[in-house]
Amino acid sequence: MSDILLINPRTELDISSRKFNREPPSGILILCSVLKNLGYKVDFIDLSIEKEARLKILLRNKPSLIGITALTNTFPLSIRILKKIKELDPKLKTVIGGPHVSFQAEEALSIEEIDYVIIGEGEQSLPLLLNKLLKKNSVTNIPGVAYKENNETFICNQSLPINLDEIPLPARNVLKVKYEVADIIVNRGCPYQCSFCVRQKLFQDVRIRNPKSVIDEIYQVIEFNYEYFNLYDNINISNQFVDKFCSEMIKNQVSLPWGCELRIDLLSKELASKLAKAGAIAIATGIESGSREVLQINNKNQDLELIRKGIYNAKQVKLSIQAYFIIGLPGETKETFQRTKEFINSINLEPGIDRINFFIATPYPGSDLYQNQKKYGIDIIEKNFEFWDCEHIIFETNTLTKKEIKEMVLYGKQIEKIYAERN
Repeated sequence: MSDILLINPRTELDISSRKFNREPPSGILILCSVLKNLGYKVDFIDLSIEKEARLKILLRNKPSLIGITALTNTFPLSIRILKKIKELDPKLKTVIGGPHVSFQAEEALSIEEIDYVIIGEGEQSLPLLLNKLLKKNSVTNIPGVAYKENNETFICNQSLPINLDEIPLPARNVLKVKYEVADIIVNRGCPYQCSFCVRQKLFQDVRIRNPKSVIDEIYQVIEFNYEYFNLYDNINISNQFVDKFCSEMIKNQVSLPWGCELRIDLLSKELASKLAKAGAIAIATGIESGSREVLQINNKNQDLELIRKGIYNAKQVKLSIQAYFIIGLPGETKETFQRTKEFINSINLEPGIDRINFFIATPYPGSDLYQNQKKYGIDIIEKNFEFWDCEHIIFETNTLTKKEIKEMVLYGKQIEKIYAERN
């Protein structure tokens, strides 16, 4: 018997971005730890790398609750998984969480296979829900839980932002398949307001972990024989955190190589040097566009000259760079995309060492782009969420047709190929 079975779905689409899906789902693994620490019996399956046959085996444990997560593009697949589970046992209760349903709770509850929705962070809401269900008590008024009763939908306010230093380390011991790369979350929330992002709304307040707790997690990663780790998200939203973290890495002589996401326009010479001394070998950064106009329209407030300086500072200490660009944002034209091409040529990234990746603009639910489509002049032409993966064209704009966006995507793939090839 188990109290809860947590499921991480896979994507069925054969897309080039699968190469980024190389890390275990730390969000669910944290929930596993939270629930286990409270004494609950937890089963977990990662369908991105495990077979569905094992899911049927775990269902024999008769869990009281089935939990599954969903990004926008995995939402349809998550529903199909829940449908199969309900066909095996219609009495099983199901809960779904993740960014997509946090902003589409009512729509999610209209689906027969979904009984409950976790809105936002689940470390507080999920244990409260599970406790109520096990005791057969009413689930009303649980912060961050949406539910349906007598054909009515009830959505409670999101739970208060949790102190990240009070969250236990991810339960990496529940993984049945070895990953080579670990992801470590060092903050939640975002002080910026990019049109295409949901982080600032999903996580509410900006919170940053104590650097020493991150070091503790790195030792856990080493214990489980990972070969590399990445820090998320945009670690230099606090330079103080980066400075203290790097000092701890140097002091503890941690030898495992690592990378991170950061805003490269904020990367000083001193900070780049300290990152390298602390063992960092790669940084990923969202540049998005080489057009000031496109950046401004989409609230990506960064200076292109400061980006150039940040790239220079990184290359001076031999940090490799993975630069992300977005195709088809509001305000994009053939002329602004030409400026992006010129900008890429001007920053002197090295094929085979540095990487460039292009993603197609996607109006995720919860983003300003989704909520204010008319303001941004976009027309959604692809309704199937399964294609909302940054690899497919979802909307046209008042300045670009689907055909024109396709031409830009073709250029992007050519550039990606050039930078992916080893010298």
